[in-house]
Amino acid sequence: VKPGAKTFAVLFDSAGGSSVASQTVEYGSKVSRPKDPVRAGYAFQGWYTARSGGSKYDFGKPVTGGLTLYARWRANVYTLSFDANGGSVSPGSRSVAYGGAYGQLPAPSRKGYTFQGWYTAKSGGSRVTAGTVMGDRDVKVYARWASASTPVKPTTPSKPTTPSKPTSPTTASTVAMFRLYNRYTGEHFYTSSSVERDSLVKVGWRSEGTGWVAPVSGAPVYRLYNPYVAGGDHHYTMSVRERDALMKAGWRSEGVGWYSGGSVRVLREYNPYARTGTHNYTTDAKEDTALVKAGWRAEGTGWYAVKAK
Repeated sequence: VKPGAKTFAVLFDSAGGSSVASQTVEYGSKVSRPKDPVRAGYAFQGWYTARSGGSKYDFGKPVTGGLTLYARWRANVYTLSFDANGGSVSPGSRSVAYGGAYGQLPAPSRKGYTFQGWYTAKSGGSRVTAGTVMGDRDVKVYARWASASTPVKPTTPSKPTTPSKPTSPTTASTVAMFRLYNRYTGEHFYTSSSVERDSLVKVGWRSEGTGWVAPVSGAPVYRLYNPYVAGGDHHYTMSVRERDALMKAGWRSEGVGWYSGGSVRVLREYNPYARTGTHNYTTDAKEDTALVKAGWRAEGTGWYAVKAK
């Protein structure tokens, strides 16, 4: 840098990747292209002028002011393979983006046996579920079986005791819907599964508490997953037509996420400038108004929730 020259700071936001040093650049000079940052489970896509949206930065362009450049990432896609371990299963594998949940797992079959679940090893290992999150490598899981004809050794009955009067059972009529946020992709995710919530928190998602309270029965809200965008993306809808259209476009159905019912409106907003996290759902009218002011499009009521007690 020449003495007295007008200079500007150029900052690099690696968005979860390895750190990149800032540069001081003279007016009219060019930014030196730094070494690409690295991030486990992701492929670097280049430097952009905005965290989301924006344009890819041209390092041949002269600097006329201070700027911050943002790393753009694409989640690597890995193969989840299913070993039926003596049975049969379809499909035999699927693609899952890094950080994405496995989704609904196929049910294998084997004559004379009862399926016990999918595990990380043929014997031992740990059980995997729809909420298990994909790491940074291909995974094979194994069906676990129990013989349907294995006799159970009888036990000597214990001396009977006088039973106490049973209490009246209570049946849960509602379930809390957990809300999580991925600051790297901008996606909000919603689930009633505490196991799925905890798995996502462990890989960097931020828990935002309870989004709303859903009934345990009613009109279904369908959950879909797009494995082809960075970090994956989920969408939720009551519309069978919208669900089917997304599936034709390559989205993967993950069944019924929860049910609609009650008097509380769950509002739906759309961000036309984002590639992931394109929709937001909230019962908070103030949040809805703030997002619309920021450029999101109000899409009315997505479904209904139960009033929290």
